[in-house]
Amino acid sequence: MAKVQLTGNADAAEFCPCEPYLHILAAASYTLQEGEEPVRLGELYLYSAQKTAESGSSTLSLTPIFHRETSGVFDICWRPWSDGSSRPCLAQASADGTLRLHKLQDGPTSCAAELHETSRADVSSSMCLFVDWAPNSSEPQVAVSHSDGSLSVIDVGQADPQVISSWDAHGFEAWIVSYDTWKPQIVHSGGDDSQFCCWDLRDTQRPAFRDRKTHQMGVCSIQSSPLLENVLVTGSYDEHVRLWDLRMIQKPVVQVELGLGGGVWRLKWHHSDSQLLLAACMHNGFAVARVGEEEIEVLERYEDHNSLAYGGSWYAGDWEQKASGEVQSAASMMRGLAIAAGERRPNQEEDELEAQAQNKSIPAVTHSSSSPGSRCLVATCSFYDKALHIWEPKTLASSRTI
Repeated sequence: MAKVQLTGNADAAEFCPCEPYLHILAAASYTLQEGEEPVRLGELYLYSAQKTAESGSSTLSLTPIFHRETSGVFDICWRPWSDGSSRPCLAQASADGTLRLHKLQDGPTSCAAELHETSRADVSSSMCLFVDWAPNSSEPQVAVSHSDGSLSVIDVGQADPQVISSWDAHGFEAWIVSYDTWKPQIVHSGGDDSQFCCWDLRDTQRPAFRDRKTHQMGVCSIQSSPLLENVLVTGSYDEHVRLWDLRMIQKPVVQVELGLGGGVWRLKWHHSDSQLLLAACMHNGFAVARVGEEEIEVLERYEDHNSLAYGGSWYAGDWEQKASGEVQSAASMMRGLAIAAGERRPNQEEDELEAQAQNKSIPAVTHSSSSPGSRCLVATCSFYDKALHIWEPKTLASSRTI
């Protein structure tokens, strides 16, 4: 629906999850300039997703509103919560070993915005590969994974971020570190050593569990469900996505898996549908899948990119097909964000106790929007062709289930 090209190699794209900035899309790039002393360059971009009317029909466009050169960027992540008084904050995992925080500020016009770097911390002598925010707003923290296999947790609740803890987690690159949405003291990690680990931040001398056998190649992506407790997915170079049951924290169980092809680099749960999953499959484009207890079904593939599929993000608002106007946000979508912040659904505790007693899985719950015209948008980016796209999954447009 909308396509732009970055200056550098595109490797990350993230819609802002906070009102009233849901239409703001951040993107990042990483470019290696080879030579006797290789230089890793990066850029940050902001785009505004807007809907325009032409000849009686509406189209979506991406308007560039901000651009800055920086160190090579491996990952970016918006702070998932807002207290109403603070501006949205974007964390940057940099190739020079720094963690950088950027506050979103209003620009000179109503549709413009800018990123202001508010802090920079030298986290490691190795490269920062991935960054994730803790779900608990009372203790602002981020976790970062590194190219030497280590993990770090940084306190960002003060002017100068401080490393709280750092430890060796993997034998090779630690591609991913991810907080458990429901248990802020738990993080999961995956590495090029094909290992999937769980760490209790109160004691990181040894993992709560370490799985060495399930993944046949490096573990690239991990994300716990924002809507269902004890539900998590992993993605791997072995081309498979796996759904895990984490109720037994020291011995998690793979419920179902599916080969998506290409190497599963990134996985993103939908914010309000507990079964929708977006997958960046490197050499095999992007896939939208429906994840059930007994089956993972690919609903649609997006193959308009001409290079490695790396970054992807769901738009957290509600885009409606009208004759004119801009991308609109829907209050109903905030239900999913509230649950992700710690709100439990009705009768959830009773469901869990009964499921554990009967050794059954907790039933999935799909949250429906009250707006019959609500639509679904996805942002994706690919590396060497430097492409950033916004598109609407056709299967979800024709049969809207959210």
